[in-house]
Amino acid sequence: MKLRLIAATAAALFVGQAFALTPAVVGEAATIKVYAAGASAIRNIVGQIFLQNCASNLDIYYSDNVAGGSFTSDGKDGDSHRVYTCTLKSDADLELDMKGKGLGGRNLAFFKRDAGGSAQGVFPVGVPSNTANLLVNASCTSTGNAASFDPAVGTTTPSYLCKSSENVRAPDLGFSDVEPRFFKGLNALSGFSSAGLTPAQVAGLTVVPTFQTVMAVGVSNALYTALQTAQNTAGVPSVPRTVIASMTRGDLQDPQGGLGWHALGVANPTQQVNICRRAAGSGTQAAANLMFSDFPCNSSNVNVPAKNGDSYINDDFAGGNTLTPPTWTEGSFYVYEASSSGNVANCLTNANAAGGYAIGNISRDTPPTANWKFVALDNVEPSRDNLKAGKYDYAVESTAQYRTTALNALNAGSADDKAKAGFITGFAKAVGRPVNMDKLATDTKNGLAALPSSGIYANPDNAIEAAFVSRVGRSNGNNCTPFSVVQ
Repeated sequence: MKLRLIAATAAALFVGQAFALTPAVVGEAATIKVYAAGASAIRNIVGQIFLQNCASNLDIYYSDNVAGGSFTSDGKDGDSHRVYTCTLKSDADLELDMKGKGLGGRNLAFFKRDAGGSAQGVFPVGVPSNTANLLVNASCTSTGNAASFDPAVGTTTPSYLCKSSENVRAPDLGFSDVEPRFFKGLNALSGFSSAGLTPAQVAGLTVVPTFQTVMAVGVSNALYTALQTAQNTAGVPSVPRTVIASMTRGDLQDPQGGLGWHALGVANPTQQVNICRRAAGSGTQAAANLMFSDFPCNSSNVNVPAKNGDSYINDDFAGGNTLTPPTWTEGSFYVYEASSSGNVANCLTNANAAGGYAIGNISRDTPPTANWKFVALDNVEPSRDNLKAGKYDYAVESTAQYRTTALNALNAGSADDKAKAGFITGFAKAVGRPVNMDKLATDTKNGLAALPSSGIYANPDNAIEAAFVSRVGRSNGNNCTPFSVVQ
């Protein structure tokens, strides 16, 4: 793997070589294959930490939204699935949690499913149940580009696009923005029990606390500039959480009747209210339900978030199957339920392209664009520093989980099986280490904080711990408990 310097940023750009992990090599028995699912909000975090362990032969595969494929509803390639493949570093150079596990110098393909969100990292792991993964084979097409990762901005360039999926296995590893018990009722994944996992299924999981994920409110740039004008600021405008809560619950559904955008004091307040939310089963949506509707902590709460198909949603858009309704500005109420964080960003982008106002809940590690931006919540900007200092509390403590019996079976198997088990356990720990967070892209770094148990807050003797370790935490990783100062 080559190492270049970008002159403008002096940041390293990782680029795959000609002898990379082609579909044929990925399919070889000697290539270790790990299937992970869930938490599209932290896609950039887990992808980048995997790439930190690559030495050479990088290939990156994206789901292809081409007509006739399995991912035509995605706004962009790679919104549903990404697969990172490479030859790993020597054992001595791997991250601490990956050493001594038989992984040094091995070819490894890390499949990451984002579609369906966090619950895909909970239900199929805990039940267990087969789930769709990207099918990497000869049907994948080359993009003509070398796979690359630019850590200055956190973007990856795929070398292959794959249009098909296969549904033949349960995930080896799940990621979730919130702990598994949150996925019930409003947060349950379609096709599984609305009561969530059974106690026995939860007990069968090994749950690893990972980090604190910063959630945020994103708005279309048209709304962002309108807020700046209304608040007479050239800086980051702010929105009240009570207004965002009311909007996302559908309480302000009538902008032409004095509700809607009137509550934010912006110009042109009668135009359509556009809500870009996640579908049920999403950890980002579970975090929004917690923040703005106190669910599931107050299970009797009737202030549920608006969803597509509610009686007051404009009938033109009741199907919820499009990112591009006929107009984003006609003075009604539209809710889009996205299958991934990428599609929330696409929803905000498409609203902005029509000059429309839109709001969406999205994780802070997602890089904003010229089409949409993050706003402050109650005059506090979403950032790692504000979270770890206890100033910003729209955040959740995230987890990784795997089925204990499945891991034990791998450890009782072949050398390759043991190496795969070592990757699963090692990677679940590696994503929560401040030293690994420090190597992430700037926007990605701003979207997470290390758990208080991982180091010392404002450590004067360790600059990395000082930068990432939070002083606040929830009680025993329970997201129903408030953040409190623990160090």
